[in-house]
Amino acid sequence: ASHALSIFGDHSDVYACRGTGFGMVASSSVQEAQDMSLASHITTLASRIPVLHFFDGFRTSHEIQKIEVKRRGESGKIIELEIITKTQNIKVFKELVIRRLFMNQGKALPSANLVFEYEFDDNENLLSITAYGGGYGHGVGMSQYGAGFMATELGFSYEKILKHYYTDITLATKPIILSASDKVIRQNFYTPNKHAELIIDNKYKLSYFLVNINGKEKQIDLSKSFFNRVQRVDISKHLQKGKNTIIYYYPPDEDQEKGVRLFVELVGKDDKSFSN
Repeated sequence: ASHALSIFGDHSDVYACRGTGFGMVASSSVQEAQDMSLASHITTLASRIPVLHFFDGFRTSHEIQKIEVKRRGESGKIIELEIITKTQNIKVFKELVIRRLFMNQGKALPSANLVFEYEFDDNENLLSITAYGGGYGHGVGMSQYGAGFMATELGFSYEKILKHYYTDITLATKPIILSASDKVIRQNFYTPNKHAELIIDNKYKLSYFLVNINGKEKQIDLSKSFFNRVQRVDISKHLQKGKNTIIYYYPPDEDQEKGVRLFVELVGKDDKSFSN
């Protein structure tokens, strides 16, 4: 060979020996490397013809002996596994990384919902590992294909699609904190049925605040009682189908630094109109 020997599948040193008249035997696994080594030696002694036995040193020294699933997510997807080889153990984390690790026809697996089946020979040497899987996506609960079909083919609204996949949920705007440092806050939201409630968490006992809903101003008086800290105000009569705009104003005569947490609830946990 013209350079140092390589264990990474570069067999140019082996190819250089093809013109010598040696017999040549290649091994592709740890077991074959062991068996063919003895067979090559016996053949050389019996036939008086030298036999060159070669194998991929990297592959045979790192051949997988077992794949252990260490942890699964709530949906059963593998989120941590350990690959055990002859020389080292390799830990792999995260569902998407695992899907990309086990490629199938050049593509990442559609799901990490996998189980492994092992096949051994009579001497308990590992012959093969078969992976069985199912499902699509990251396993958070909603199928993107199913949601797409419901929207395009069945005409479901986003509220009904979400209610189909997730139970005991509330659909609402992002909560905001109205305070002396954020005196004016504007939000847009969409509703298909002109129904919503304003949820108010008056932890710091603000007296009132002002709100403008689609151009209609309203003062909302608040209770300072601890037992009535959370209030619900029906704002449906001020809404329109589709896009709505709500603007919150901190009271101008409030001299103390206080705050109130607000959000618009579009679909409540007990709203059956969007359930199956």
